[in-house]
Amino acid sequence: MVDSDEVVDRDVLLELLELGGRDAGFLARLVDAFVDRARTLAVNFRRAIDEGDRSCVEAVAHELRSSGAQLGALRLPRIARDLEAMAAEGNDSLRPSGERFLAEVNLVCAALAEQLGVIGSGHERVDLESGNEPNPAC
Repeated sequence: MVDSDEVVDRDVLLELLELGGRDAGFLARLVDAFVDRARTLAVNFRRAIDEGDRSCVEAVAHELRSSGAQLGALRLPRIARDLEAMAAEGNDSLRPSGERFLAEVNLVCAALAEQLGVIGSGHERVDLESGNEPNPAC
């Protein structure tokens, strides 16, 4: 089991909590929006990997890199940046890095849920395997 403090910077979440007027519901909505979007993007990402759609891989990695960083993800931005670069360079062997990326996104979602529990909300572990329909934007 990974310590959520190794995955997400709690200080960033506390800063967001302050920005939201110390309303745990505000922070929970931010996290929920990230998790919901991550689930949708994970479906797109898997399809893109299967189809060799490097532009979609790059777009998904970019979006989750940025939004994850805003929520305090510590390793996800680097992993996503490396994946973006691989996709942009035309690398066709994206699957191993893609699986690592999805695993880290799942860890970030779980760590955010755990941190919310510590901060004051009752969220539980999330799982990116629940299948939302792909977003046609990718």
